[in-house]
Amino acid sequence: MSNGESAVKSAVEAPSRRRTGACAEDTLAHGIGAPLARLEDPRLLTGNGRFADDINRPGQAWGYVLRSPVAHAIIKRIDVSAALEVSGLHAVLTGDDYHADGLGDIPCVSIPPTITGKTYHATPFPPLEAQRVLAVGTGVAFVVAETLAAAIDAAECIVVEYEPLPAAPTVEAAIADGAPLVWPEATGNRCFVHELGDAAATERAFTQADHVVSARVRSQRVAGNPLEPRTCIGEYQEGDQRWSLVTSTSNPHRIRLLLAEHIFRVPAHRLHVVAGDVGGGFGTKGGLYPEEILVLWAAQRIGRPVKWVCDRSEAFLSDFNGRDQVADAELALRKDGTVLGMRVELNHNLGCQLGPSTAHPPLVGARMLSGVYAFPAMHVTINGIFTHSRTFTTYRGAGRPEAALVVERMMDLAAADLGIDPVEIRRRNFIAPQQMPYRTAIGESYDCGEFEAVMDDALKLADWGGFESRKAVSAARGLLRGRGLSCYIEVCATISERMELRFDATGGLAILAGNGGLAGFAKGSAEVELLEEGEAREHTRLKYRAQAQIGGKLAQIGSRLVDATAAKMSAQFFDRLTQVITTPAGAPAAAEAAALAAAPPGNVAALVAVQATLGMVTIQMPAWAWAFTMAALTALAALIGLLAIN
Repeated sequence: MSNGESAVKSAVEAPSRRRTGACAEDTLAHGIGAPLARLEDPRLLTGNGRFADDINRPGQAWGYVLRSPVAHAIIKRIDVSAALEVSGLHAVLTGDDYHADGLGDIPCVSIPPTITGKTYHATPFPPLEAQRVLAVGTGVAFVVAETLAAAIDAAECIVVEYEPLPAAPTVEAAIADGAPLVWPEATGNRCFVHELGDAAATERAFTQADHVVSARVRSQRVAGNPLEPRTCIGEYQEGDQRWSLVTSTSNPHRIRLLLAEHIFRVPAHRLHVVAGDVGGGFGTKGGLYPEEILVLWAAQRIGRPVKWVCDRSEAFLSDFNGRDQVADAELALRKDGTVLGMRVELNHNLGCQLGPSTAHPPLVGARMLSGVYAFPAMHVTINGIFTHSRTFTTYRGAGRPEAALVVERMMDLAAADLGIDPVEIRRRNFIAPQQMPYRTAIGESYDCGEFEAVMDDALKLADWGGFESRKAVSAARGLLRGRGLSCYIEVCATISERMELRFDATGGLAILAGNGGLAGFAKGSAEVELLEEGEAREHTRLKYRAQAQIGGKLAQIGSRLVDATAAKMSAQFFDRLTQVITTPAGAPAAAEAAALAAAPPGNVAALVAVQATLGMVTIQMPAWAWAFTMAALTALAALIGLLAIN
């Protein structure tokens, strides 16, 4: 074995570091959460990954986007005549062409009914602008040529006449008096205003306070800058009237649905979206981008596959951004550091147009502003702010880190003002275990939690008490040493994903998932495979397939629901399905879960009980009826599959 092969083998087989504690062996030795070997390392570390840019189609052309160099301007004219003379050119497509073909805009699907039932400003978001640009990097033309070099040459020949307009590129500029408006109908550049908590109760808390701490907390704008720039290849099959998209997205099912429902307005089975290995993204690659639309549209127009690859500089202009929030916060306290109330006004940058996930970070993140603390009263105002900057999206925490920064910064400032140790002020305000279940002042329900115990474990592991001696050693070497403390809790399970479990006649389990090659997904599937001693691993197969092959959305990945279902069901189904039992009609979920635990192998009641524990609809029927229903559903699924293929 070579040194390289040995290194790969060691990296793959090295066990993950286990947690410590009394329950560690029980909770992590088996099943979900157990240390597992990574499945993807041998392939990726030996250079056998398959990323979007590794794929090329016979006869493919190359696309290039001509982008605006100004933040806000009216497009007076676009002259493409000189570009049409470039050798190897296939097409120059503009926003007028797009609208003439009757295609739709990129939608925003992250504003909940609590907002849509009020006043908010929706924004048109075509992949190319025809009349007005709203940010640097906005696409104004898509050039398709035989080679990328020819496409760039043609783009440089296009003449775009802009009439520059005043711009408000930052949150502070956009909320200032007299700021230029991104959308004339959006007064004060506000897309929406949403409130959480009780304003009157919070005001009373502040009138009773011995001390008030105020601060402006800034979360800067960030670019995702993934290791692998965004890449996509579009194809159109004229005979079948179907589109195929290979893309570096981390959310192919969502992309497919958005393309079908909002862009091309066709049944979803006519779109096939494939994502292979993805080189980073952390949310940046989760939404529908203009270029994914452009390659599909262009492929249909010219009758050839079209490929687009983002370069590093272009990514800073075209990728959706993250964070960029200004929070004005106040904390009302007693002299002993007990918090009476918290008041926060958030101004969160949405960019110039609403993408699919643009509203997610401020609306979800704000739900975390109470942190792990028993604040009696809170009031939060969330302002979604338009700016003349690139569209925003979810990125690494999607609003949650911004919220944690606000509440933890306020606790530190309060401790400094009152002369209380930062650890002690947190200890005095934690939600106590005996208060569980606990409902926060902004409406979130916590079912359990021992936050003080968790903090104490962290302090012990960090040797918090030994900091001063370490600081002195650093000072003797002419160095500075500091430390920080933060307590974090997270809103989870906000997104759904497609996965299907299939059991065959031999008792084997096949897991069909749309996302393939992602580290998190591979580990999740490894957990489902139950990588322990026994036959579960031998009988479990993992497949990544496009959604066109397996239909619509079935299961929610958040909170590991699918992992739990697969683990429990595979353990019960390794033998053939030979017996059918049911629980009594109307039995509660707990009773059905107990029936699952007691059920023998090969039992359809396992499926019923797992459904009950997931909050799904459970149908009770006699054993013979179950057998008949299962056979009928299997036949119906096969028929639907044949119809979808044809």
